Amino acid sequence: MVSIARRSRGRPPYGVTLIETVISLGILAALLMGALAAFGTMTRSDSRLADREIAMAFAHDLLGEILQAHYTDPEVAATNGPPSFGLEADELPGAGDRLLYDDVDDYHDMVETPLRSRDGTILDGANGMERRVTVEFVDPDLLMGPGSQDPIAETGLKRVTVAVSLANGPTVHVRGLRGMYSTAETVPSVESTYVRSIEVRLQLGADAVPLTSGTTLLNQIALENAP
Repeated sequence: MVSIARRSRGRPPYGVTLIETVISLGILAALLMGALAAFGTMTRSDSRLADREIAMAFAHDLLGEILQAHYTDPEVAATNGPPSFGLEADELPGAGDRLLYDDVDDYHDMVETPLRSRDGTILDGANGMERRVTVEFVDPDLLMGPGSQDPIAETGLKRVTVAVSLANGPTVHVRGLRGMYSTAETVPSVESTYVRSIEVRLQLGADAVPLTSGTTLLNQIALENAP
């Protein structure tokens, strides 16, 4: 008796061919590259957002300093001298400080890099940033309209724009208005000490960059009266 063995030509046992392995690796590599690209984009976006927030803090810090200054140079106002705009001859700054700036338009055309405090101290956390200031007379009925630096165009209202440029990013702008008849120009009837502004400085940890913000009080608070 002769027996004939039959060999099945069906699908071989479970296994992975070389071609399937190569295709799988290609798909995995594509997915991994996409994930890395998305992660890199998110990281850059978070970094730019953090830089922007820091730049805004430095812009508001300087704007608060400017808005606390006199509307008009005190010496010119006291002597009824001719109208002026910008720094007077005796107000030229020293080694990067702004201690002689006493009125709003003294800050016009100020360009600062590295960023400094009013006394000239270089500010931490502002590497590569630049601050620019523009001061203009503006029409009270058209606050965001065209401005002028011509003293003849005195309107009783000055618009202050502080721009902070990042080294590898956009430029942020903050604006404020300073009126001729604001409370900061009001002379008290008796010699007094007043709270004119409030400043808040927030710092989380010794190595963190401090964030500073402040505002000028609309209603000044008298602390004590001179005898």
